[in-house]
Amino acid sequence: KTDFGERIPVDGVVYHDGSDPELMHNYYTYLYNKAVYETVARKRGEDQAIVFARSATVGCQRFPVHWGGDCSSNYPSMAESLRAGLSFGMSGFGYWSHDIAGFEDKPSADLYKRWTQFGLLSSHSRYHGSTEYKVPWLYGDEAVDVAREFTELK
Repeated sequence: KTDFGERIPVDGVVYHDGSDPELMHNYYTYLYNKAVYETVARKRGEDQAIVFARSATVGCQRFPVHWGGDCSSNYPSMAESLRAGLSFGMSGFGYWSHDIAGFEDKPSADLYKRWTQFGLLSSHSRYHGSTEYKVPWLYGDEAVDVAREFTELK
């Protein structure tokens, strides 16, 4: 998992080729994901190499998978996640994910079920949260049924 690839220091930093850190902002993301991907490929083999990255720029399509980052557990954030995934797809990214039911806060049972449906139809599915467990049985029997149905569909 390559988190925080968009955050680079600018004070007192000189890149190997003399590039200005302010101008390296987007390219650093590419270099970061590339370095991790190539390390995994060397250790595990090209067919096992995968990166779960938050930040991306042009060229990062070759380093799957990307996810939308830490979102809140509410309907507007779920809609933002959908728009982000559609934009990613239109930008040539074949694999994309998001934190099902949101990363921050506890979702309502209804939001959990709707986001589970959306999440399990995404290329890569992941329940993940900062302070709350995002397991179906904590959201009621109907949430378990929805998770089961869409897992089987996937």
